[in-house]
Amino acid sequence: MLFVQILMSFTIVMPKDLLSIVVCPRCKGELKMARHKLDCKNCRLRFGFVTQDIPKMIIEEAEQY
Repeated sequence: MLFVQILMSFTIVMPKDLLSIVVCPRCKGELKMARHKLDCKNCRLRFGFVTQDIPKMIIEEAEQY
């Protein structure tokens, strides 16, 4: 239970200036922060993070949603 509470308190904050220039590697569309991940509404791909502020922009490792 403690692990779940710690995990839920963990938040990823990506600087707005970085978020404004990062695009989807597949379609070059806009990305939005959602559930501690970056979502592309066009491709319906969800990208995770390597660390708290470095996104993992590998198409083959993205989640389809």
